[in-house]
Amino acid sequence: MKHQPLWYVSRDGKLLGPHPRQVVIDGLLLGRFGWDDPASQDGQALQPLRMYPEIRAAIESLSRERSLAAGEPPSLSWQNERLAAARRWADERTGIDRRTGEEIKSVAELEGADERRSLDERRRERELLQVVIWRRLRRDLSAAYGAYGRSAVSRWWWIPVGVLALAALGAAVWQRAPSTVEVSLAPRAADCAAPAAPGANWSGCERSMAALAGAQLRSARLAGARLGAADLQSADLTYADLSGSILVEARLAGARLFGSNLTGADLSGASLEDADLGFADLRNARIEGARFDRARLGNAIWIDGRRCAASSIGRCD
Repeated sequence: MKHQPLWYVSRDGKLLGPHPRQVVIDGLLLGRFGWDDPASQDGQALQPLRMYPEIRAAIESLSRERSLAAGEPPSLSWQNERLAAARRWADERTGIDRRTGEEIKSVAELEGADERRSLDERRRERELLQVVIWRRLRRDLSAAYGAYGRSAVSRWWWIPVGVLALAALGAAVWQRAPSTVEVSLAPRAADCAAPAAPGANWSGCERSMAALAGAQLRSARLAGARLGAADLQSADLTYADLSGSILVEARLAGARLFGSNLTGADLSGASLEDADLGFADLRNARIEGARFDRARLGNAIWIDGRRCAASSIGRCD
């Protein structure tokens, strides 16, 4: 099995890396890297990140804002919400000030924290209070229910509180995407040797011709993965990130791709008969020769950006 290539990025005169491709993508989403930052896989032949198709394909469709119609409020921008969701997914911070070890609780304290930073380290804009709340809630829920299988009976009340807080946060974030920030880089490497499992991170990995029929890959991170001719029949890829992936001649008959991100993916010649693509995002995907017989495409976003009718079967109506 081939290992994914690593990347070097020049930032403020310093050569950073090597980093997996997903780290570079997350850095672009969060403003840690810029499209004009020089980069390469060997650390020598540097050129701007925007010159690499495999980097652009993964997030360009999320970053590109559509023009709002006359009189349309910004809160209705689907692109803004997609970008906000991608940034929340990529943001791994805990909300603890690494200098003091204390929790940052409010926008006012964020302003104070900025004053303690050097000019080069300060955020370009303040973060929304809702983003701080999101980070705190995610950290507390993870500590209560996800750390080494520890019991958290004493914190059972976080469940209803968490649901209500997330609902309120979603409504607030819908009004405005969170601002771009500049913070230190924390790599989140893909594990190409990991077995198929929900949430697996195979970003950029080589999986061509892999036998993955019936695999459980719900919410897996497969951005940029090479899955040409892979057998994914009846696999569960619900909400999986397949942006920029190579799925040429892949067998996806009966696969569950509900809500999956297939932006910029290459599906040329792929078989998708009887697949569930409801609410999937297929913008800018290549589908030459792909077969969609009986595939469910209700409410999917088609390659040209239009929303398919809820009753779409086999084609986007």
